[in-house]
Amino acid sequence: MKKLTLLDVFRFLLLLFLLSLVCLYNHPFFNDMTEESDIEKGSVLSPFIFASFAVLFLLSFRIKDLQHCYVLRRFAIFILLIAFSLLLASLFFKVSPISEVRMFLIPFGALVIGYVIKLTNAQYRIFTLLFLILISYVAFMQITTNIGAFVIVDQYLVDNKNSLGLIIGTGVILAFILALEKDNNIWLKVFYFVVAVFLLYCDLTIRARAATLLAVFLCFYVVYLRNGSKRMIYTIAVMAVLFLVVLVFAPSVFDYFHASIFSGYEGEDVTSDRFARNAGAISAIMDEPFFCKLAHDYGVHQVHNFFLKTWYEKGLFFGWPILVMYVSQFFDIVKCSIKKCDINNHFSIGFLIGLYPFLNSLVETTLPYGPGTDSVINFIFWGMACRYMVDNKEIVLSP
Repeated sequence: MKKLTLLDVFRFLLLLFLLSLVCLYNHPFFNDMTEESDIEKGSVLSPFIFASFAVLFLLSFRIKDLQHCYVLRRFAIFILLIAFSLLLASLFFKVSPISEVRMFLIPFGALVIGYVIKLTNAQYRIFTLLFLILISYVAFMQITTNIGAFVIVDQYLVDNKNSLGLIIGTGVILAFILALEKDNNIWLKVFYFVVAVFLLYCDLTIRARAATLLAVFLCFYVVYLRNGSKRMIYTIAVMAVLFLVVLVFAPSVFDYFHASIFSGYEGEDVTSDRFARNAGAISAIMDEPFFCKLAHDYGVHQVHNFFLKTWYEKGLFFGWPILVMYVSQFFDIVKCSIKKCDINNHFSIGFLIGLYPFLNSLVETTLPYGPGTDSVINFIFWGMACRYMVDNKEIVLSP
């Protein structure tokens, strides 16, 4: 790695400031997870997050980076196509191109920031440690403030529990990876493992079910990457035995997990009627694939799958740039997480962290690209992974 310049140091300090704001945005003092909190109006921290993000992006963006990294270049091209398509749609239908494009500019900016930032191993550890400490503190405060204790309540918190759940789940995956890193001493491994378990406990408590289950899935995948298929079978066998032990000798632990995952609003199924909404979107798409909701109001509310939601709301005629970008990025990051990820390398694990919101997008409405700054940290990690591969000449000018 090249010698750090004064600009590199300033970017790092600004990155830590942005990280702190993104985490604290979810603190109950700024963003209360209650039915009366009116979360759509944002937080008093929002202007500061936007300002620090914009400055960091302007200090990071360089045209030549688009030439060296096809991920950035392709993302920029798709954003231009999306802007043109939505602007065209706004001439005929009630579409807000500015707010729609903004949703994609934020993750693009985060990807650029992660790609350009140059962190030493010590700075990387500071960055990750600060994130884990802050998100653990925020999760604890949200639970003690809005739930009162670590108990499962019958009534869900409002929808931003899923946004917080994504950030907490990111902490689970990151802490678990660091707990398995071979260069860490035993006490550091224990610390990271405790953090991972605590954050998983928090995700269960706020009942961010998709975020919890997908974080667990990726943790198993991390074990597979570290130990291979044979050890993975051994790990699954050990986990099965532990599950039976817990079921017999500590049924309250099983009951906690079961209540978190399987209880919900009265009258709704275990998916909170998401399958029904998605089925309604599929039916509407089959009826009017090119304009869909733009042409007719099919009455489907909150489709919980990004691909289906985009097609349903924009139609194939205006939504195709978003759909093609999403699918290409999804397949690209899955491929890189399989072929390019080394969990003992700080920067390449960004492919796994970046994959997390894409997996969540299968059952959520706006992920992986938002809303707001929810997935900013994940895209920053993904950018770091892209830069590592470019520096090692494993990602070339074209995919």
